[in-house]
Formats: sequence, C-alpha cells, structure tokens
Amino acid sequence: MRVTDSPKKICAGELRVHGSADAMAEAVGEEAETPVPGKLGLTRHILLAVVVSSLLFLGLAAYGDFHQVMAGLIDFPARAWLTALGLALVNYFLRSLRWHYYLRRLGLRPTPAFSLMTFMAGLAMAVSPAKVGELVKSYLLKRAAGVPFSRSLPLLLAERGTDALALIVLAAAFGAARRSGGLGLVSVCVVALATILLSMKGERFWYRLIDVIKRLPHGERVASAVAGGYVTLREVFGGWALTVGTTVALAAWFAECYALLVVARAAGAGDIAVPQATVYYALATLAGAATMAPGGLGATEAALSAMMVASGIAPHVAVTATL
Repeated sequence: MRVTDSPKKICAGELRVHGSADAMAEAVGEEAETPVPGKLGLTRHILLAVVVSSLLFLGLAAYGDFHQVMAGLIDFPARAWLTALGLALVNYFLRSLRWHYYLRRLGLRPTPAFSLMTFMAGLAMAVSPAKVGELVKSYLLKRAAGVPFSRSLPLLLAERGTDALALIVLAAAFGAARRSGGLGLVSVCVVALATILLSMKGERFWYRLIDVIKRLPHGERVASAVAGGYVTLREVFGGWALTVGTTVALAAWFAECYALLVVARAAGAGDIAVPQATVYYALATLAGAATMAPGGLGATEAALSAMMVASGIAPHVAVTATL
C-alpha cells in the first residue's frame, strides 16, 4: 500500500469477504440499514485536544515547579526519547496485528496493509470523546465489504475489552510482585476482571437483554442489531480468540509500561523499578479510559503524576516524566 493510493482503491482492491453475503446475513439475522456516521468533527476534536493539553501542561508544570519542569524537558536525553517512542510504536504494531486477527475471525480476508490502514485511522481519531472517532474503522469496513455496523462495532468492544483485561492483569501481577499493598490491588483487579468476562461472555444476560428490547416499541430493529453484535462477540471471544487477543494486548501494553520506566529514569527517578512503572502506567491508563475524556487526557496524567509523587519521586521529576 502506498500513501498515494486512494482509500476507495485500497478498500475495493485489498479486502474480500470470506463467504457469501447470504451466509453472513443468516449468521447475524436481518438488519435494517444502519446510517453511516456523518462528519466526525475532526477539527473540533483536534482543537479540544490542543486546549485540554495546553491547560494540562500548564497545570502540571505549575504543580511540579514550572522552571524545573521546563529544564527537565529541555535536557531530556534524546536516546531515552527515541527508546520510549519505539516502545510506543511496538504497542501500536502489536495491536494492529490483533485487529487483523479479529477481522479474519469476522470472516474477512484483509491484506495486512488494509488492516494497518484501518487501525491507524482509528488511532488518528483517539482525541474524540470516549474514542467514538474509532467508528471510522467500522465505516471503512462497511465501504470496503458491506460489513454491517452491528458486526463491526463489537470488534471495537473486543479491542477495548482485551485492553482492559490486559491492563488489569498487568496491574494485579506486578502489584503482587511489589508485595506492599499488593493484596488489596490484586483483589480489586480480580473483581474487575470477573466483571468484564461475565459481561462479555454471559449468554443468559445477553439473551434476556435481547428479549427485553424486543418487547419495547419499535424494538425489533434494535434487538436484531444487538443480536448481530452478540454473534460477533461470541466469534471474537470464542475458543482461543480471547486468549490470543489478551496475550497480544499484554505484550503491547507492557511495552508502554516499560517506556514509562525508561522515561522516568531519564527524568531523574533512578529508583523506579519495573513493577512500579507497570502498576502506575496500567492504573493511570485505566483511570483515563474510565473518564471517557478525549484520549484519556487529564485523568491519565493526573493519576500517573500522583502515584509517582506518592511513591517518593520529586514532583518536578514525576511531572517531567508524565509530560
């Protein structure tokens, strides 16, 4: 795939449906036409991200002593910067492979280039509130192979679900390794883990939900879409799919946790260890996701700085590492 290729050409030439449209329709049931999302407000989201980021920078810099933070950012080693950037790219690459795997589970036969293009398109919209901008991936699948939104949207849920599972496992495992306060953290993580698994794999819950929706006025269409979505969830969480998706997410997010270790040490936190960095980054990322803020801005950085300062790291070092 070349950068100069048009999206329409890529979609038309690089993605094929495995099996007939009738087979897919039979699998998910009759579905009414789902409207394609209109303009996703990219300019508005970018401006919002710029404003929030600027306020966040000023607030954190003031908390950590503006002059010391600026000095730390200016003197930050280029080698550590490039290493952290490389680890972040490892995270994105591994998660794009998981997206490719999920598309194949859906019955599609995409090229790696198409999978990477659609995945990166979703990342480009990460600044949208609650990451609704990732709907662009469903839009591209609909344009490329006529995949109904009720079939592709659960893939986005599967991504977020396995990301959450991986971050919880990382926080629990390395929290236990830290020993101090580890038992309470592990208990909370296990409860969260069980809740996510039950909500995703609990057939009885989904069947009852669909039955309730059917009884509502004009609920047939909504129930049909929910049923189709549940079929997709079963496909991407059936058999080894859940294990594969979560394992890839574990490796991907650990790369970013290790990036925090590199950055924090380069900023002056020489005593920080792998378990600390992993727990801090995993919990801060979950906190950001829970707020539904654009890209987790604000909550993630506040939580990360607060945890590092609470562990004895100087405020200006914690803020420099966070930024």
